Amino acid sequence: MDIKAYGSRWCSNRKVTENYYRPTGSTVAIKAPVTLSIPSLPASPTATTSKKPAGGELGGTVNYSFIGKVADSGWQTTDLTWSEVGSIWLQADGGYQLDGRSLPLDQSTVQIGRFYPDHFAVFVKAGGSEGIIPANGSFSYMEQPFTGKFTVKAMNASAPVGNYHLFASSLQADFGLWLGSLVGNQYKAFDLARLHICDTKECKANLAWQGWSNVAQGSVSQQSGRVFDATAGNAPRLTISRLTDTSFTCSLDDANSCSKATKADGPYQALDFRVNVSKFADGVDFILSETENNQNAVGANVDRTDIRYGRMMMEDVGGVLIARLQFLFVSNIGMAIASLRIPMTDILNLLGVITVNKLSFSLIQQLKTVNPKQKVTVLFLLVKRALVSLLQFRILK
Repeated sequence: MDIKAYGSRWCSNRKVTENYYRPTGSTVAIKAPVTLSIPSLPASPTATTSKKPAGGELGGTVNYSFIGKVADSGWQTTDLTWSEVGSIWLQADGGYQLDGRSLPLDQSTVQIGRFYPDHFAVFVKAGGSEGIIPANGSFSYMEQPFTGKFTVKAMNASAPVGNYHLFASSLQADFGLWLGSLVGNQYKAFDLARLHICDTKECKANLAWQGWSNVAQGSVSQQSGRVFDATAGNAPRLTISRLTDTSFTCSLDDANSCSKATKADGPYQALDFRVNVSKFADGVDFILSETENNQNAVGANVDRTDIRYGRMMMEDVGGVLIARLQFLFVSNIGMAIASLRIPMTDILNLLGVITVNKLSFSLIQQLKTVNPKQKVTVLFLLVKRALVSLLQFRILK
């Protein structure tokens, strides 16, 4: 965003008046002030004519006064800055000041630019409404939709610019997501093919990306940015797919079951979502810290989330699958035999919602206090919890 005008072709075809600052025979110091400004002349990317670029500020040395004998080559400024993007008109006003009189000279106006952003930056609104938002409060299961939202803004050296979204699309950058985790203080990429961004009709990598626009809120000056939104009612959702188990043996009567077989991996309890430039324009990129560069980070950080493999659920196919248990117990009338029929769907659906150890301990404590007629019911529940615990161990181990 800095203007560094060390040389110019503006005056290459003009004659220089060597005595402009050195009037011959004068014993009075003649002041010759020069002022630089941005006039209200056409400028890109603003489409309307005769409009000064909104929000831009010209900085550096914009006023200079020549007094007496100054270098014949004139004034050379090297510290001008312009806070916006696009092209601008730079105007020079000069004249003589002698004995209280001011003798203006013709203005000189020239178009300079195109200026482009200094860098891009990620903005995530605080309060939990933006960032990567887990489906279960603090984590998401694989194949379980979760949401996310953030904004990428075009920046000058210290603040968002307001004209970048008015550029032609060929001069604007595009972005994409990058996922990875720190392993031994080095980033290891997560397979991006497992990230799916889908709505009710289709899945596309850029489905949640909105176009460049003014993303400023309320009365704030224009800010050029792109919003990634997978949170609104009709917005896409994010999912991480499970790994396919290629070693699974298909049954002869259900060859399609192989395509549904998965194998556990993870958990990815510190999976970083980052955004990088997928299409460069003018070489503008995100600025990473020294630590991120040493960690081989890719793109700017958005948020960190927890992704887990999850638990399987069984549904009945062609009937009800029943687990029938028999066990002996001692009652007040002697030895007795009891049986318990438990639908397997009930058992598997209990996984993830029942803390087995706590409930089993609670049931054992109840056995000490309930009357004999109730002990059978309590024992049934205890065996059921034990079966759940066994299945949970076998599935998750």
